[in-house]
Order: sequence, then C-alpha cells, then structure tokens
Amino acid sequence: TTFACTSLSMTRPAYWAGSREALVIGSEIRQVAAGAGIDQRLDLERVVETLCLSAPVLDTERTQYVDIHRLVAPKLYEIGTGVTRPRAVGEYWLPPQTPARLSPSERQSLPETLTHSLESILRTMPSSSALSLSSGYDSSTLWVIARRRLSEHQQPRGYALTFPGADNDESALIRELLERTDSHADLIDIAHLKPSQFIDDQVANIDRIPVVATVHTGDVLGARMRADGVGCHIAGFGAEAWLYTSAVYGADLLRRWHLIQLMTDALRFQHYGVRELGPIGRVKAFMKATLAPPGSLLRRRFRGNAPYWLPAHWRDLFRTGRDAIDQVMSRDGYGLGEKRSTLKFSLVGAWLVGMEQLSERYGLELACPYLHRRIAELGFRVPARDLTGGRHPKHLLRQCTASLLGPRPPWPTRKVIHNAPMEQDYALIRDLGSARDWRLVDAGVVTPSAAEDIVQRVASEEIIRPLWVRFVFAERFLRRYGY
Repeated sequence: TTFACTSLSMTRPAYWAGSREALVIGSEIRQVAAGAGIDQRLDLERVVETLCLSAPVLDTERTQYVDIHRLVAPKLYEIGTGVTRPRAVGEYWLPPQTPARLSPSERQSLPETLTHSLESILRTMPSSSALSLSSGYDSSTLWVIARRRLSEHQQPRGYALTFPGADNDESALIRELLERTDSHADLIDIAHLKPSQFIDDQVANIDRIPVVATVHTGDVLGARMRADGVGCHIAGFGAEAWLYTSAVYGADLLRRWHLIQLMTDALRFQHYGVRELGPIGRVKAFMKATLAPPGSLLRRRFRGNAPYWLPAHWRDLFRTGRDAIDQVMSRDGYGLGEKRSTLKFSLVGAWLVGMEQLSERYGLELACPYLHRRIAELGFRVPARDLTGGRHPKHLLRQCTASLLGPRPPWPTRKVIHNAPMEQDYALIRDLGSARDWRLVDAGVVTPSAAEDIVQRVASEEIIRPLWVRFVFAERFLRRYGY
C-alpha cells in the first residue's frame, strides 16, 4: 500500500486518472492524460465555475478536464495494489477550529512573531533566489525582512515590473522602498508589452484556465531571471490567504454584541480596494459588510441572482456553488470563514498552477513564504480583529514593516492593479473573430447577446475588462481541447 498527498498550498499539484490497466498520477494534466490514454476534453461545468466563481466548488477533486482528477490538500490518500482510484483515508493537517484568545502582550508581539516566522522561511531559500517586488504589502514586507534580518549573502536579488505613463505605475513607490532599505532591484518596463503576444504559448503550456489578466508577467520575469542565473523565484503570493481579513468580521462583532468595538472599527477601518474611499464611504462599506455578510438575505439582494452573461440553464449551478461558499464562510464565524473558504476552494488549483508551470518552464523553483504551513497556522490562530487592528485588512503586514523600516511604509492603503497593458490590447478579443463563432456561445456557456456586446465594445475601443480576459482564455482553451 502506498500513501500520497500534496502540499497544503497546492503549489505542487498532483493529478490522477484511472484506466483499465493502471492508475496514473502526475504533476501535470497532460502527463496524466497521456499516461492513461485519454483525450483532454474540457468539462463545461468546471469551465462555468471558473468563469463565475474563480475556483472549483461543487467537487474540488474534479479538474477542468473530463475524467482527470486532483489530489486535494490536506487529504491523505491510500493507493492499493490493483486499484484504479486513490481513496481518501484522512487528513495530514487540520487548521485550528477556533481562534485563540490573545493576551495584550501576545497581541502586541504579533508583528515580531510574524516577522520571525517569515525570516526563518526566507533563510531556507537557495542563494540563487530572487524576489519579484511590487509596492504592495506582501512582497514589500518580505523584501524589508530580507534586507533588515538576513546577511548579505542570504538576501535575494530583486525584480520589479513598471508601467511608465500608466496611472497605476509603481516606480516611484518602489524606488522609495529601495532607497529606505539601501538596496537595488532591476526595474523592468512592460508598459509596451501586449498580453496577446503570449497567449498562444500560455494556452499550450498551462493546465488550468487562468482567471487573471496578468499571466504574461510570469513569462517576463521567468525569462529575465533565467538569463541572470536565478534558480528560485520568491513570490509574495498567499498573504491574503491567511493574513488578510475583510470588513466582514464586523458581522461577528455584531453577533456577539461587541457594539463598542463595532462602532470604533466602522469609523476607522480602511478598505483594501482599487478606489480610495472617503470617511463616509468607509463607514458605509464597513456597515454593509457587517449587515449583509455572505449567506444573509440582504447580501443576496445586493448582489443579484446571476451574472448577466450566464445562460439560464447554468444559473442553478452558479447559485448552488455560491451557496456552498457562503456556508463555509458563515459556519464558524466570518473572520475564520474567509480562511476556511480559501483552504477549501481557492487553493485548489486556482491560485498558482499557472505560475508554477511557467516557473518550471524557465527552470525556476517557485517559493511562496506566505503559503508555508507555519503562516497558515498563525493566520487561523489569530482572531480577525487582531489581524486587522480594526484598521486595515493588511494591518499586521504594515506593522511588521513599520517595526523594521519606520512608522510610514511607502505604500498606499489601496490596492494597485496591474491591468494597464491589458486594457487596450484589443487583439485579445479581435483575434477571436465574430461572436457567432465563439465556442463559449456554441457550448452555451455565454449568451450570444453578451458575446456580441463585448465584440462591439472592443470595436469602439472601450477599455478591456478583466472578465473579458477570462472569456478570452476560456474560449482559446475550448478551441484547443474541445468539450
């Protein structure tokens, strides 16, 4: 008997398929399909889930391909002689069931606790490592810890992508961070690049349909790092899995009648969104999350029934999937529920499969310190309000950096989105031809009117939206693999 499992973060995925003669297990779907002698055909239910919910929800062990499945963390699987499918027999890790009640001294020491954990993880990285740096909380915190806590030969090289001329260019913020840490990073101008230049190779080399519009940055960083002799790419992915808490924890405060804490946080909590909200807008957003959390009747009224582009015959699947997420979010409290939802749904082949495969293509190991089990356990153990300080979803990361860099880290409280190269890359849509010829329309995944509307908007050179890029990837995958 053999036992198998995959990493908690699932950055090292494992897939399987059964044939009459054997059980085939591999790290890439194409390996499994070839070994089992089956064709890669897309499962339309999983395609709809990807477009609507960004992750597999109703059956997390099913991939986007018919008859090809995944091993799901943290399950432990038994593989016996003569069997053609693994059998789940337990779990190798369970998250804390309830957050701990922290003393004032434990709460005060949280920044140092997190800093020490991340420092220990960074010390294990190879000497040929490089960190992809942005002006955001996640990678910047890793950069500051490396510069302040590691010896010179342990410090990773730095790379940052810039968008000169774009509203969301981070060059000035990154340069300020480098100046304050007395360090250097290679700044790569990608404002002129078009995602459409990379999309054919990405469809051919990535197993899972991407859900973001910035996959091409993995190619840019991978090629540059390989040319410079880098062996390990350290990425800031994953902080939002365990160390991020949205304003939805206000519903937990209301349930417990912690009204003073609720009103205090409503007046000072800053949302981590693309737009900066004013004082009144922040209070409204906090109270909306508090009074209309996932699963509530008010939340259902606010968000509507289904996406406008989704045909009627898929709407029951969409609602069932959304309800499943709501149940996980609300069962043990919303602060803890956000992390349980990430563990159960978001990490299942959703976050880093594409980046992992792109990294391997360029001979790079992908390392994500925030997805280490030690950080996951810290995030589950600390109550949501202590993670945010009642001030910001990433307050703890800001505290970590402030303790090493000074009280005002050089990054904004809002979220910076790197959509500039994509927004006017009209070839993404135009290369698909007439909406009447879209496989998404032929398969009944997108309504003909919605597809035609997108084509017409692109014809008038309207800014391309991230949702449309999901359609572009799904359409190209359907054309390549069928259904």
